[in-house]
Amino acid sequence: MPFVATLPTQEQKSAYLQNLFKEVYLKDLIERTNISKTYELESLLDILALNIGALANPSTIKKHLLVKA
Repeated sequence: MPFVATLPTQEQKSAYLQNLFKEVYLKDLIERTNISKTYELESLLDILALNIGALANPSTIKKHLLVKA
């Protein structure tokens, strides 16, 4: 059973998964590719994650990034 499933509350599960994403996946990606604009990367990943299952084209992504800026 995955560790996150053993956590008692939804808040703890959410915090664990967010921390895992930031400390493992995002940090590794930034270090490997020497990305300096981490805010933009995080914004892009937020847009893509929120639109899972929907078509993501460059103009839609650009529009969302301009709104967040």
